[in-house]
Amino acid sequence: MCTMKSCTTVTWWIKLRRRGAIFVESIGEVRWKRYLFLAPMGCRLECGPEAQERQLRVIDATCPLVTKVHLEALKFAREGRTLILIGHRDHQEIIGTSGEAPEKTVVVGSVEEVDKLEVPDPARLAFLTQTTLSLYDTQEIVARLRQRFPSIVGPASDDICYATQNRQEAVEALSREVELILVVGSAKQF
Repeated sequence: MCTMKSCTTVTWWIKLRRRGAIFVESIGEVRWKRYLFLAPMGCRLECGPEAQERQLRVIDATCPLVTKVHLEALKFAREGRTLILIGHRDHQEIIGTSGEAPEKTVVVGSVEEVDKLEVPDPARLAFLTQTTLSLYDTQEIVARLRQRFPSIVGPASDDICYATQNRQEAVEALSREVELILVVGSAKQF
């Protein structure tokens, strides 16, 4: 799970609830001809036809970086590659991204999981990352993937969110100046 949540984001979600927003897990829960607001973590791109069929007015607030990852997942799947998705299995972003090509996607969250990985064709692999991961953890996992599977391909540029990376670096710098950092957040990600 994402370990950092900004107070602004939490406040925003609370305000939406107070204004009558209903949070759902699937498009089927949204009444016909209503508004559908796609959260920053997005949904699989194929959710569009279902929204159209239900005559929903879609407000897409998906983070552009998350959309980029979804499009890369589709591209790698069309190329016939098995996609190694680096992230936390239960995170909304991983669920949405893996939904782009579920039959071609394997999720790993650690170097140990990479070591246990079995793939159909080691020469036809690609990797992508959850945008909100620790840059350091991601680097270790990618390095191990490249070591085990030298022909693996990845995105043209880093997919770690710059805002997430900035916050992680700020916490790291702060940790050198204080004895304790207390992070207050939700057990359930929004």
